[in-house]
Amino acid sequence: LGRIDTPNNPGAACGFIKSAISIPKAELYLGLGSPVPTFKRDTAYTTFAISDCNWDGGDKPLRAADSSGWDYVWNEGAYGAGRLVTTSGIYWLKYHTPPCVFRTDTFIVSMANLSPVITVDGFVLGTTRSYDTYQWYLNGKIIPGATDSVYKVAENGDYTVVVSDKASGCTDTSAIYKVTNTAISTLDELQNHIRIYPNPSNGIIHINAPIKVNARITSIEGRLIKRIENAEQIDISHVTEGTYLIYITNEDDATLKVEKLIKIK
Repeated sequence: LGRIDTPNNPGAACGFIKSAISIPKAELYLGLGSPVPTFKRDTAYTTFAISDCNWDGGDKPLRAADSSGWDYVWNEGAYGAGRLVTTSGIYWLKYHTPPCVFRTDTFIVSMANLSPVITVDGFVLGTTRSYDTYQWYLNGKIIPGATDSVYKVAENGDYTVVVSDKASGCTDTSAIYKVTNTAISTLDELQNHIRIYPNPSNGIIHINAPIKVNARITSIEGRLIKRIENAEQIDISHVTEGTYLIYITNEDDATLKVEKLIKIK
């Protein structure tokens, strides 16, 4: 733009400067040039996080934060203040709003339909498709350590699994799968279904068993260190570092399992 410094003086004395002000074309409009969308978050913008954990595959509507604007352009070249999307992703919309604001709206869309369904193969439970995380439940209670994609059942009851999808942040719970045909008839068979973890440990150890069990920890020489009835977890943080024995017994004090237990720092 040109500029006249002293407009009251005639002729060259007015101080006319032909190119006194430079305005970038990409920022002009209203007759001075059309904006060129660059889709960078370098101007006023609003971010929307949209999550649908039970998406059925239908259209998801996206719409500009301000409906009073003009020149709506999406990052994929579509025009208009609104559009429908059918997949997760990041979408941008650039437009002008009064009086002279160039806006960018960002839509972060995460859509998932987890709908876990439990399957069975013998006595191993699984799901019809893969997920990022799993937690198995029996009769509404967490099964400690049961976070794998499959779980081998050791007793009858109502099983469910909670799964998650990290990309969308969604979780979902399966319908109940009722197990009625599991029976453990011998102590040797029962021993195979008892898990003691983590081992080695420096704090809490968990005992996963299909029946109520008691536990006692002794030194290698047989000195009793600790005894827990109805044992599901044991705190060994106060125990001196070293190697011990842990005995798992039933309510009749019959030994079901003996395992070395290592206490670490």
